[in-house]
Amino acid sequence: MLDVIGAGATATSSADWHIIWNNSPEAAVLQEQIGKIHDEGRARPAVQVQLATEFATSWNHQLMVLCQRNFQSYWRNPTYLMAKFALSIACGLLIGFTFFHTSDSLQGTQTKLFVCGITRSTTWLLTCLIVCLFGRCDLRRPLAAASDCVHRSSIHL
Repeated sequence: MLDVIGAGATATSSADWHIIWNNSPEAAVLQEQIGKIHDEGRARPAVQVQLATEFATSWNHQLMVLCQRNFQSYWRNPTYLMAKFALSIACGLLIGFTFFHTSDSLQGTQTKLFVCGITRSTTWLLTCLIVCLFGRCDLRRPLAAASDCVHRSSIHL
């Protein structure tokens, strides 16, 4: 077959297949069919597209689909789910016991403000620690693993 079209070992062909195709009755029938399709398309009125918003679907539909996809991702990764559960318990206990028996004095107010300010960084550090402990990071590449832990923990907070 390759020898016939000129792509074989000799790379020569006795016929110009482009000219043969253009002169064939099949090509004429095909060109006629394409012309009919073009004529039918030109006879129809133009389609008027009106978008009420910038996006194809509503914000509520996008939110629903993205939440469903995110929850499926959590469900399929029990390691991450357990790490997040442990983090929630640890942070809840830490913050709860920090406010336990605090007074409304100057020192008590300072303690409460300190806890509010440090909660974010503590949550970030605990997420990184727990996620790494549960094997979410690749231990064969320690530097990339640390970077991945930081990246994932900052995304999911």
